[in-house]
Amino acid sequence: MLVGLLGLWAVWLTFARISIYATSATARLEVTRENQPVDAPVSGRVAVALPPAGRLVHAGDILLEFDAAPERLEQSRLLARVTPSSHQMQALRDEIAAQERAVQEEIGSAAAATAEAGARAREAQSRAEYAAEEATRLASLQRNGLVPELEALRAAKLADQRRSEAETSAFAASRLTSDLQASREDRLARIARLHSEIAAIEGTRSEALAGSDRLGYDISQRVVRAPMTGVLAETATVKPGSVVRAGDRLATIVPEGTLKTVAFFTPSTALGRIRPGQRARVRLEGFPWTQYGATNASVTAVAGEVRDGKVRVELALMPDSSDLPLQHGLPAEVDVQVDELSPLAMVLRTAGQRLRVNAAGPSATPALP
Repeated sequence: MLVGLLGLWAVWLTFARISIYATSATARLEVTRENQPVDAPVSGRVAVALPPAGRLVHAGDILLEFDAAPERLEQSRLLARVTPSSHQMQALRDEIAAQERAVQEEIGSAAAATAEAGARAREAQSRAEYAAEEATRLASLQRNGLVPELEALRAAKLADQRRSEAETSAFAASRLTSDLQASREDRLARIARLHSEIAAIEGTRSEALAGSDRLGYDISQRVVRAPMTGVLAETATVKPGSVVRAGDRLATIVPEGTLKTVAFFTPSTALGRIRPGQRARVRLEGFPWTQYGATNASVTAVAGEVRDGKVRVELALMPDSSDLPLQHGLPAEVDVQVDELSPLAMVLRTAGQRLRVNAAGPSATPALP
């Protein structure tokens, strides 16, 4: 009987397996997506307060509104200048079109008038040349006594008259061309002035639209909307009439998503011992594990650097591993299985550690199993 018990004990001591766990310093449940803080984009007086914490909000829902009455009034004043300016520019464009048509019509009539004046001038020049030639011929005949002196004088006077008429016609043709050119230049100058007036009105209109757009942006900044769908985890205590400064934290949105466990271990416990893929168990504070049990998990990521004296470890919760009411923010404790030894190996490891401590002296610190 004793031999059998000793044999069973030897088998258990050799082949049984005991799990070795590393326990976290702190841990909590979080959603896989990062929480979204909502800060005040501008300073202002609250017109519509925040909804209470715990409410589900959707992306784009209004969370808070600031008073924007002065900005809206100024925007309305600027927009009131836009419509009349549009009518003014249309009237000026119509006048420009009319002036351009008049210029084209004047170009056509000027060509005809110039041609007619040129024809009259050439006709007058021809008559003047004929009269001059006639006067020269009669003067020659009068010197030979063939025609009376009075007839020669009459021919000379007619030649002078025809020459004056030719000069007058030529001057009239030249003056007509100058007058038509001056009239065309006046119309072109008028068109240029109209274009300048349109440019000035467009500048004023663009300035008003830019100011309206700027005010529209300022007004939109005074409406705080939910950046994502989720639950309001916390909200600031603000009421209508309260003054909020730019950058003040208004709320925190916990997005919808899968829960994960984030645990923090001491470096001596985690470094070199905790690796992705290891099994773990998560015990929620406030829910005794003797009554509610633990939630199974597996290590998904281990930080490679120590921050604030702790190593961050992320774990994925096993599906349907517990009936606990899991939700974001629950504090927990995590045990990660870092090794699995037989009882005999544990005894031998413990004995070896004690021997090393005794050999090193009383100041040595025993290593973790």
